[in-house]
Amino acid sequence: MDSRPTVAVLGAGWSGLSAAVRLVEGGCRVILLEKRAVPGGRALSYTDNDSGDALDNGPHIFLGCYSGTIRFLDAIGAGARLRFSRRLRLAFIDRERGAFQFRCPSLPSPWNLLAGLLGLRGLDLPDRFRALRLGAWARRLTESDLQRLESSTLETWLAKAGQTPAIRRVIWDPIAMAALNEDPAVASAAVFARVFREAFLSGGPSGIGLSAFGLSDLYAGPALRFLEKNGCEVRFRSGVSRILIGPGGVDGLQLGDGTRIAADAYLSTLPPRDLQAALPRTTFHSDPYFRRIASLETSPVVSIHLWYDRKFLEEPFVGLLGTRTQWLFDRRAILGSEGEGSGLSAVISAARSYIDWPASDIIAMAEEDIAACVPAARRARLLRAKVVKERHATFSPRAGSSRLRPGPRTPIPNLILGGDWTDTGLPGCIEGAVRSGERAAAEVGRFVLEDRTVE
Repeated sequence: MDSRPTVAVLGAGWSGLSAAVRLVEGGCRVILLEKRAVPGGRALSYTDNDSGDALDNGPHIFLGCYSGTIRFLDAIGAGARLRFSRRLRLAFIDRERGAFQFRCPSLPSPWNLLAGLLGLRGLDLPDRFRALRLGAWARRLTESDLQRLESSTLETWLAKAGQTPAIRRVIWDPIAMAALNEDPAVASAAVFARVFREAFLSGGPSGIGLSAFGLSDLYAGPALRFLEKNGCEVRFRSGVSRILIGPGGVDGLQLGDGTRIAADAYLSTLPPRDLQAALPRTTFHSDPYFRRIASLETSPVVSIHLWYDRKFLEEPFVGLLGTRTQWLFDRRAILGSEGEGSGLSAVISAARSYIDWPASDIIAMAEEDIAACVPAARRARLLRAKVVKERHATFSPRAGSSRLRPGPRTPIPNLILGGDWTDTGLPGCIEGAVRSGERAAAEVGRFVLEDRTVE
C-alpha cells in the first residue's frame, strides 16, 4: 500500500509544474490536472502549420535574477536550454532619435547600473544623472517603505523621484510596461520597485536570457518527462468543474466529465476566475480571503507574428519607442532556425486599447510601427501575419492590488493556492509563477506534516 500523501495539483503552467516537481522531490504522490490538451498554461508554444516555425503565444525574455526559474529548469534537466548574456544589454529604436543601447557592464551592483545609465545615449547628460537618483532612492527602500508605496502609482513615484518625461519615455516606461504589463499611470510603484531592485540592484547575475526552444519545449516537455519518470499521474482534458467542500476541508474534486478525484491536499494554481467558478458560491463570497480575490483585475497582451520576404532586424529583440508596438523579436535569430526571409514577433503590453481591434487593423499598425523605426523594413514585403490576443494575460498589478493578493494558506485547511497572481511581491511573470509554485508546495508539505503529527 502506498503510504505517501496524495496531492492534487490543479493547472500545468509554470506554477503548477514547479509545484508538482517540488512535491515529487519531497516524496508526495502527485496527480496533476490540466483542462487543456497540452501543458503550459498561458505560456506555451505551438508549430505554425505554414512555416513550421515555433511560435510562443507571447515572446518572453528571462533575467539573470530569475533564481526560481533557473532552479526549476535545472531540476528538470532543462537549464542549458536558456542562453544568458554575460551582461544586461537592451537595444532600443526611437522613431524620432534613432537607435541606442542600454548596456550595464559586468561590475558589482550598483556600479553596473551607474555605468549603464551614464552611457545611455538616448538621454542628455542631466537626465542621465536624474535617472541615477532613482537607483539610489530604490536601493535605500526598506520593506516598510515598500509597503507604504503599495498605494502609490508608478507615475506618481517617478515624478517624486525627479524623473522627466524624457527619462520615462526612454527607459522606465518601456521596462515597466514589459515587466508589469500595466500602464505606469495605474501600476503599483512598490511592485516596480521590487522588480527594479532584483533586476539591477540585487548583486546577482544581470544578463538577459533567451530560450533556444519554444516555450513548451523549454520547460513543459522536460517537466512532464521528469514528473512521469518520478511516478506523477498526469491527466489532460481534466478541468476541475467543482471543488467539493465538506466540514473538514476539501472532500474532493469533480472534473468536467463527472469524474471525482480524492487527495490528502489540493494545490490550486487556477487563475482567479476559474477558482471562483469551481468553489461553491457560498464559500467564495462568505470569507474575506476569497472575496478579495474576486476584485483582482487582469491586463491583456497582444502579440503579432509577422513573416517578411527578407531579413532586416539587426538585433534578436529590440524595444520600439514612440510607437504603439513596444517590443520586436526576431524569432528565427533567437531559435537559431533557418528559413527564407524574416520571422518576427511584435508585442503590445497592457493592450486594452487594441484588444478589440480587428486583426487586420492590428497587423497594419504593427507594420507601420516597424517601418517607422527600421528603415530597411520599408523595402521588405509582408507575406502574412497572425495575431494572438490574451485578454486575461496577467493580473493587473495596479496600486493597492497587493491587499487583494492572497497568501498560499486559505481558510480551507487542505486547499493551498499558487499562481503568479498570489502574493509574491512580483508582477504576473514567469519568475513570480515559479516562486509561487515552490512556496505553495512548501505549504502543502507543512500541512501534511501537521496532519500526520495530529494523527
